[in-house]
Amino acid sequence: MRLPEELRREYLASARYACYAEGRGVSLGQLRVRAMNFGQHWRTPGIIDVDYRVELPRAFFRDLLARELPEYIDDCKKFPDSTEPFEIALREAGWPDAERVCAHKDLSLLALRYYEVELLLEWLRDGIPDEPGYVLNTIDDVGFQDDLCWMTGRGRRSQPGVKYQDV
Repeated sequence: MRLPEELRREYLASARYACYAEGRGVSLGQLRVRAMNFGQHWRTPGIIDVDYRVELPRAFFRDLLARELPEYIDDCKKFPDSTEPFEIALREAGWPDAERVCAHKDLSLLALRYYEVELLLEWLRDGIPDEPGYVLNTIDDVGFQDDLCWMTGRGRRSQPGVKYQDV
């Protein structure tokens, strides 16, 4: 099994992707995720929320799913959860593998929603972005378009010199 960083390098070299913040194109290095605070409101005064959109190769998502899905299915069988939509759909579909999930419109969207944070983290990485840059904080919507999956949400401008709550 290839490590996430190895897969990421491969796709960065050979696949189409795009990043946008505040309505303009930015480089991949200008976007980062801070896993420790993801989804929490900013507590630092003066933080300004901005919109973002990340488009990444659909095949990168498929590879992540191929790695993660077998263990998830095993856990679902051992510890069923009748409230998790992705688990319910997998059970009803007969526990398909990643290829079959990705080939099915509804299942692939449920999988994308289930793994959205992990996918964003693996694509952008945790940490401090290149300046000027942005730190992403929410995922509001996800979807597929051609050979891409996309995510939109809110983040903030990375502001050097500001002491954030998690630094």
